[in-house]
Amino acid sequence: MASVRTDIVSRSSSADVRELDKQAQNLWRREWLEKQSEGIYLREIIRKSNKCGACYCIVCSRELAYGSRGFVALTDHVKSIMHKSFL
Repeated sequence: MASVRTDIVSRSSSADVRELDKQAQNLWRREWLEKQSEGIYLREIIRKSNKCGACYCIVCSRELAYGSRGFVALTDHVKSIMHKSFL
């Protein structure tokens, strides 16, 4: 049985993502989740964590750093061999 992650920020959460990412070069943008990469909507596999510049892939259970590269970091992860090995 999978454990429930308590460090994920939900859309309905009162947590201010801008405040979480204050030190990151690229701030989290919810519109990234509405885009596709490799035919997959990122909203289906990516979740924002409560850490600065970090999110989580629910497919391969990996934390991703987007703080310096932004959206490109997410698309590169989805295209990676490691991620595809879990599909």
